[in-house]
Amino acid sequence: MIRTRTVDILICSLRRKLHLEKIIRTVPTVGYMLRTP
Repeated sequence: MIRTRTVDILICSLRRKLHLEKIIRTVPTVGYMLRTP
């Protein structure tokens, strides 16, 4: 039971990290697209 809980936490943190990386990658592109007419 404790083991599955730890795995869930690990997967959650990994997903959050990937999500943040995706946002960080997307934001500059959006700003660049908005800057160029």
